[in-house]
Amino acid sequence: MISLLNTSGQAKYIDNELRNSDKYISKTEYEDRQIRVGDAYEFQGDERDIIFLSMVSAPVEGGRVYAMTADKDERRFNVAVSRARDQLLLFHSVTLSDLNTKCIRHRLLSYCLNPHVATSAVAGIELTELKRLLRDGYKLQTAPPKPFDSWFEVDVFIRIAERGYRVLPQVESNGFVIDLIVEGIRGRLAVECDGDMWHGPDKYDADMARQRDLERCGMQFWRVRGSAFYYNPDDALEDLWSVLEKMEIFPVLHDENKENTNSSVLENQLYFGDPSDLLVAEDSEYS
Repeated sequence: MISLLNTSGQAKYIDNELRNSDKYISKTEYEDRQIRVGDAYEFQGDERDIIFLSMVSAPVEGGRVYAMTADKDERRFNVAVSRARDQLLLFHSVTLSDLNTKCIRHRLLSYCLNPHVATSAVAGIELTELKRLLRDGYKLQTAPPKPFDSWFEVDVFIRIAERGYRVLPQVESNGFVIDLIVEGIRGRLAVECDGDMWHGPDKYDADMARQRDLERCGMQFWRVRGSAFYYNPDDALEDLWSVLEKMEIFPVLHDENKENTNSSVLENQLYFGDPSDLLVAEDSEYS
C-alpha cells in the first residue's frame, strides 16, 4: 500500500493499525503475505502484484485542495503508479471538481475513471511510414527499422495495429526479448513470429525453453509461423483475434468507449503498473 501524501504520516498510521490490531489482519498473515505500507520512496525499485494507492487527504482551510504541480510530485507519482504488476486500486476522498486541472492528482484520477491504453509511434516511426517502407520495396533491400528484428515481425505488427490494438515490438521481460506484445487494460499477450529465414530451426528449442520460463512468470504466448502467414495472412491470424477476445484484450477504441465506473474505490487493472499515456515510470532519486 502506498500513500500519495507529501508526508509519510498517513502510511505510518495505516501500517501501525494493520500490525497492532487483529481487527483487520493477524500479525502472522501480515508477515506471510509480505504486506508493505509506505510512501512512494519506500517502494522505489520494488514491485508488488497488487498495489493500493491512497489519495485520501483533508482539504486545507476554506475547503480548497492543495494543487500538486511540482516536478518532485510528478516523479513521486511516477514511482507509485508503476509498482503494480497486475492490479492498481485507487482510494480517493476528492473528486475531479475538487482538484486543479494542473494538479498531478487530477491527472491520476482522470485516468483511473477512464482507464485506456494509447497507440503511439514505434521508435518515432508511424504506422503509415512502416507501410510505405514495405510498399516501396525496402523489405527486400534493407534491414528492418529498429527495434524490429525481422520484416516478418513488421508484417505481423502492421496487421495487429491495423485492428486497433496496442502492440509493442521487441519487449524485454525477465532477461528475454519477446517479438511482439499485444497489450490491453486487463492483460497482455506475447506474440512470437517463427520463421526459418530469421530464427532457424536450431533456435527453436531455445525459444521454447525461453517461453516456458516466461509462462511460469504468468506470460501467455501465441505463435505464428512465417510459412503459414505468407500463404494466407488472414487465416494465420484468425486464431489470434479469438485468443485476444478470450483474454479480454480489446482494440483501443473499444476500451475508450467502455462505460466509466464512478465508485470511490476503483479496481483498474493497469497491467504491470504501466498506464503509459499517463505517466512515465522513473526510478531516479527524488526529494
